[in-house]
Amino acid sequence: MKIDAILAENLLAAMAAKQVSYIDLKKLNGVALEKDLDPAKSTDGTRFLKENNWRLQDAREILKLLDLSKNAPMILKLLRRPDWLRIMAQMPKETLLRGLRFFSREKLLRLVWMLPMHIQVKLLLKMFGLKHLVEKMRMPEMIHMLKSHQLPMGLLAKRLMQLDKKFLLLLMGKITGQKIEHLSKREMLPMLQRMKKGQVLEGLKFLPYKAMHPLMIHIFKKQPELLMRMSDAFLAHAYQRVTMPELLRASVVFPKGIVLKLLEQLSDDFLVMVPAMADEGLLTEMLLSEHPDMLLSLGAALLAA
Repeated sequence: MKIDAILAENLLAAMAAKQVSYIDLKKLNGVALEKDLDPAKSTDGTRFLKENNWRLQDAREILKLLDLSKNAPMILKLLRRPDWLRIMAQMPKETLLRGLRFFSREKLLRLVWMLPMHIQVKLLLKMFGLKHLVEKMRMPEMIHMLKSHQLPMGLLAKRLMQLDKKFLLLLMGKITGQKIEHLSKREMLPMLQRMKKGQVLEGLKFLPYKAMHPLMIHIFKKQPELLMRMSDAFLAHAYQRVTMPELLRASVVFPKGIVLKLLEQLSDDFLVMVPAMADEGLLTEMLLSEHPDMLLSLGAALLAA
């Protein structure tokens, strides 16, 4: 009589207590007949063991019986945390991203908050898109970002040419205190270029949001590095109402290394579930090459009385 599989609950009992004999396990599974297990009722009571003992003395055969597709988390708990991390390093990012769901929304947002700014910029753009992200900005935030030394006055003046002429005239009027309705955009450009940046930024505060938002979108498209200047206050505001599904969907922008760093913050009870999602072939190869002794020990435990 051959063995087809070992039920998860019986494997768990053997791993935890190591007091149940292999014969008892098979009796509980209902695979062996009573006469095969009880020598008093059968003249060939040892046949069952003779036919199957060898399978629990070969790591590959033991692994077949353990049924990784169902029992991977249980078997991986016999390994150490570094072993799990080595498996995870070989898994594709798409599978690892599924492990982020083991965090609470609050915990994941706290971890995201500590990521490098360029990663957070990618995340926010993925969640909101540039237009919606800019629409969340208030005037102080926009002025703060325009103060960057990466946007000298000469370049800012050229960017301001994107403003509708009526808003550009409003800006120039606030700065100069003069009526300049007769000037064209081409005439205003050199005037702006000669002004101090602080003066121009103060003048921008008088423009309505409907003028500033298109301007900022244009500037960020030309110089996306300016988004790195987003303040902590703005980040907190942007993350405030983000839902867990939105966060998980946008996490595709994370490099694999970042995903691994985030997952390392899981407790053991949750972290073990991540390598359990690995391809069965990968787990089989790793267990046979790196942990055959563990498999043989487990086979011995299943045989022990």
